[in-house]
Amino acid sequence: MENKKLSFKELYQFKELLSDKEYSLLEKVKDNVTGSITEPEKRNIIIKDLIENNLSFETEALKKAMKHGISIQNTISSQNIISKVSDITSSENYSDFITFVREKGMEYYVIGDLHDDLKTFDQILKGINYENNFDKINLIFLGDYVDRGKDRLTLMNKIIFLKYLLPDNIHLLRGNHELYRVDDKGDYYSPMLGASPNGYHFDLLTFLLHSDNDQHKEIVKKNGIDKELIELYAQFFDSMPTVALFNFDEIKICAVHGGLPRPNLTTNGYFVSQEFESFNTLLADETVDSVGIKQKINMIWSDPYDGYPEGFRNSSDVRFSFCEKQFVDFCEKFDIDLFLRAHEVQENGYKSYCSDRLISVFSSGGRDMKSDDITNQHSYYENVSPNFLVIDEKQVNSINIDFQSDVISLKEKVFQYEAIKENREYYKNTPIENKEIINIDIDSLESTPDVIQMIDLYNPMNKKVIVSKDTQYIFNHTELSQFYGIHKDICFEVNPKEKSIKNLANKSICIGEYGTLLNHDESTSISSKTIISIDNGFKLLLII
Repeated sequence: MENKKLSFKELYQFKELLSDKEYSLLEKVKDNVTGSITEPEKRNIIIKDLIENNLSFETEALKKAMKHGISIQNTISSQNIISKVSDITSSENYSDFITFVREKGMEYYVIGDLHDDLKTFDQILKGINYENNFDKINLIFLGDYVDRGKDRLTLMNKIIFLKYLLPDNIHLLRGNHELYRVDDKGDYYSPMLGASPNGYHFDLLTFLLHSDNDQHKEIVKKNGIDKELIELYAQFFDSMPTVALFNFDEIKICAVHGGLPRPNLTTNGYFVSQEFESFNTLLADETVDSVGIKQKINMIWSDPYDGYPEGFRNSSDVRFSFCEKQFVDFCEKFDIDLFLRAHEVQENGYKSYCSDRLISVFSSGGRDMKSDDITNQHSYYENVSPNFLVIDEKQVNSINIDFQSDVISLKEKVFQYEAIKENREYYKNTPIENKEIINIDIDSLESTPDVIQMIDLYNPMNKKVIVSKDTQYIFNHTELSQFYGIHKDICFEVNPKEKSIKNLANKSICIGEYGTLLNHDESTSISSKTIISIDNGFKLLLII
């Protein structure tokens, strides 16, 4: 079928109709009828054509759709304070998070990472009969729409238009691949390590825009790529909420791309400080952790602890791991039964943690579970058998995607709410104690010739050893990120020969057991064993 071209003017007029309720649409039929097709019928035809990939759009229509999506996602519909999931009484948009109460007759589907894989997404839509049921389905996406797959721009643009045409049914959370950086020239790039035009959304667009290659210029012209379009993608991603909360009668759910905010190891409880009073404060732009990173960014990046070394679990990297005790404490703090997330590649499309109270889903892949054949060449993850989740009234189902038919029949795993809540009750009655500073006999520790040791007092097994004392050493966040609470701006210089330390950063540090404050550019002498710390952050023992 030849693709139809929906003009900017027609799309704008259509949106004006779509924004009203059905009875209002019927009233407008008299003035907007085309042939014998009513506007509600026209609406359905356009949406079905989009679902079946039978529509293409002019660049101005795409820009209009993005601007409208930005406006919708930035529109705050409630000022209520949500301290617990059970505080939610209606489906609302709080900008940084969205809330749901179960609506009668509505279905709820959760989709994990897609990564420019249109074929898997289309197969999901076929499997849930979306074409004939879109008004009764809420699709909740957990982020990572772009990068790595073969359907560059195509998948993302389709989702943007779905959000435009079905704003109350399409819900887009932000993933780490929707983050970006802007260089001194105002060009947009991915913040990922090793990013290249071959694999990343913003790098590709910027590369094509500046390329002198005739073929690249043709691609730019065909897709209408310009600086405004790139900036609109960035603004669209910025407007995405971080968290989705579900207060259903039968279950209370928190959904996010990554995981928990960074817990605080310096307080009596991991999540007791003021920033954790509500989801409103937790997800505010000004709420940062001990490392100086926004907590909502942490919830995009973090992972459940699953066998990593202890030092990595409590590290100061942007991507850190949280343990089961921290997970349980967070869920009790905010009254959460079940936690849904994406972010990590799962070979079988899903994985559960913490006695099935945390489900990780991955929705891009090339492997068909039934035959074990690689049947989807659009995915970067050819060995993954992708899944999506269905939030039913009594359970969450993890559904495997069959590429060899239009019917997705394999229910791979069932998570019963009754069992989930029983597991919660068990942990609810188990006291959660925060990890305190471990008391170690510092005097018993011996210095070693020609070696500098740095020990994390939150976890003495986590240490850094540097050979040779014959020179000065500069320690910053990169050098010390294996330890807990290393602020991103920290930087100090240690001179082993002179036994001195100098603060090179604007962030003050405390020296010694009683915390002598060392400000920017200040120096002080140190002993062979010196404690270096920062308020609500790291506490290290330096041995020289």
